[in-house]
Amino acid sequence: MEGGWTPPVRVCGVKANVAALALSWRGAAARGWSPLVRASIVTGALRAPITCGEEDVSDPADQTCFEGMVSDDRIAPLTLTGEAGIARRGGRIEPYAIAGISSHRMHFDVNYDRLDTSPPNVYPPLSDHNRFGATLARFHIAAGAALSNVGPLRLGGEVYFSPASLLTVRARAAYQIGPRS
Repeated sequence: MEGGWTPPVRVCGVKANVAALALSWRGAAARGWSPLVRASIVTGALRAPITCGEEDVSDPADQTCFEGMVSDDRIAPLTLTGEAGIARRGGRIEPYAIAGISSHRMHFDVNYDRLDTSPPNVYPPLSDHNRFGATLARFHIAAGAALSNVGPLRLGGEVYFSPASLLTVRARAAYQIGPRS
């Protein structure tokens, strides 16, 4: 079981309140290889001045934002993922391969107003409170390996691919403090 939370603290103009939870199961090994399944969810809310920031409302060349209020835009993501794969445990190198599918849903709420049209304001009033949304599903595959038995150090790498989306190469390193169990 894995969990994570980004608390609602404003950093660089963005206030995120996002939570993640994952459940994994690994079966008994047959010839050193064992099946594994994993399900995860990421959900929450982000608030930020995406449509019109501080610089935009003071820029006379910006015909949408100039003389308005800084926007209070909101994003609500939801990602559900299911994965299955195989992994080898034991030995110096522990390879694995997974395949999965993710469902992504996102709502984006624009919250922007330009209400003051008294002279010398140039642009007409504007009230933009629209909701945009997107839902998509993505298949992905990944393969990687961990290098263990290097004292307290554990190294790993992975190649992750999602067709029509992206190819990512990742590396990781962990250092264990205290005795191994």
